[in-house]
Amino acid sequence: MDEKFQSDTKELDEKFAAIPENLKKQYDMHRFIRRVIIGYYSSAATTIYFSLMLMFFLDLLFSNIGIESSSKIFRDIRDVAIIVLPICATICFLRYTKTKRYSNLFIKDQGDSLLVFTIENFASIVLLLYPTLIFTGILEGAAAHIFLYALIVAPICGIVFGVCYFFNTGSYTPKAEA
Repeated sequence: MDEKFQSDTKELDEKFAAIPENLKKQYDMHRFIRRVIIGYYSSAATTIYFSLMLMFFLDLLFSNIGIESSSKIFRDIRDVAIIVLPICATICFLRYTKTKRYSNLFIKDQGDSLLVFTIENFASIVLLLYPTLIFTGILEGAAAHIFLYALIVAPICGIVFGVCYFFNTGSYTPKAEA
């Protein structure tokens, strides 16, 4: 099995070396977008959860002491934390995950891989931006848009993202960067 693994790795190294640099840069750009979106999703969800829990416990604590905690200062701190902390966490995530991995689909067929990545990034950007537009009040009749998003757009984009992510999961690390 070790010889088969080495021959497969050597074959992948040869195929990877034959890929033009411009296609590798396009793949890296798509991969960067994926890393930013996934990093932001995970850090935003975690930050929002913990900041809301912190505000709940502070409100409970201050109400027992007799201090009015629903003041504008506490809401402003919470809002800043919900905006700033995910951005900082995403920057840290990008800094500490620098190993470049390429999918086997990219090595076999660069055009299909880049198309799959484009579809994946479009779906993930829709998942990220559509709720933002709804909740910031840019769209009129937000109730209908929320229903449309929750019932149709989010499930479709989530499935598309999952399938595309599965096909373009990085599994090959180039020899020069390993």
